[in-house]
Amino acid sequence: MRKRILVVDDEESMVHLLRTILEATRYEVEAVTGGKEALALLERTRVDLILLDLMMPEMDGWEVFHELKNDERTASIPVVIITAKKDEIDRAMGTELLKVEGYISKPFVRRQLVQLVERIIGG
Repeated sequence: MRKRILVVDDEESMVHLLRTILEATRYEVEAVTGGKEALALLERTRVDLILLDLMMPEMDGWEVFHELKNDERTASIPVVIITAKKDEIDRAMGTELLKVEGYISKPFVRRQLVQLVERIIGG
């Protein structure tokens, strides 16, 4: 059974790019363009990994992350932040304080993304 990844990003072009890369690497991809949609989808669908953008309207990525980690049904799902925010404070907050499984700045290198995903959930 293929591993399933949820992509949460408000940019359609980024969703398309991530879907293309991940499906070519033989992952199944679910995608939504907002945090509320992601939380609703996770009530009815199981995923193995979440790729989460930080800067989104309505509900930003950190709010989504906190909701995920405070719900016993989703708390154990690994989260990788994929964001245009390059500030070291954001990276440190994610990796050191909140313990996200990965943090990738946009634009990213395809190989970097694939290697990180494979390290976290396998191929």
